[in-house]
Amino acid sequence: AAVNSSTGLIADYACEVEITDCEPLPDGRFFLEVESRRRCLIIRNWDQDGYRIAEVEWVEDSYPPEGTERNDLLEMTHKAAAFARQWIKDAQKAAQGDRVRLAELFKAEGLMPPTRDPERFSFWLATLTNLRPSERLDLLQIRDTKERIRRGLVYMKAEEQGCRLQ
Repeated sequence: AAVNSSTGLIADYACEVEITDCEPLPDGRFFLEVESRRRCLIIRNWDQDGYRIAEVEWVEDSYPPEGTERNDLLEMTHKAAAFARQWIKDAQKAAQGDRVRLAELFKAEGLMPPTRDPERFSFWLATLTNLRPSERLDLLQIRDTKERIRRGLVYMKAEEQGCRLQ
């Protein structure tokens, strides 16, 4: 189960991940690279044999049916994708000389999902900025794809202007 870093309590929502890379460190720890798979609502949790176990319910955004609402969502996703591409290009120019940041930006650019999957795209958009754990948790709980895209754009614009949202 996921722990809310700001409260130290078990969070209501979590994300199933797949380990994509694992490198041992000299002190016995491991550096893990993970990709998110599915979101879940934590129904109940307990300790068992030294592990935190949880009963969960898988959640997805509610997707609008065919028609105007869905078309609006797809149009918003396309516009957000165009903004994100330009934002990444600008960030790459600004990061010249910072190899680590450049590598992060090139990787993010390569992982951009197709805009025909707005929910997946909305989560990718949120990974572009350095969000606090509490901000990431907020985005995980939202079930409205348009709202998550809107917030992702707000975070990107704030970072672009060199400020953080409080």
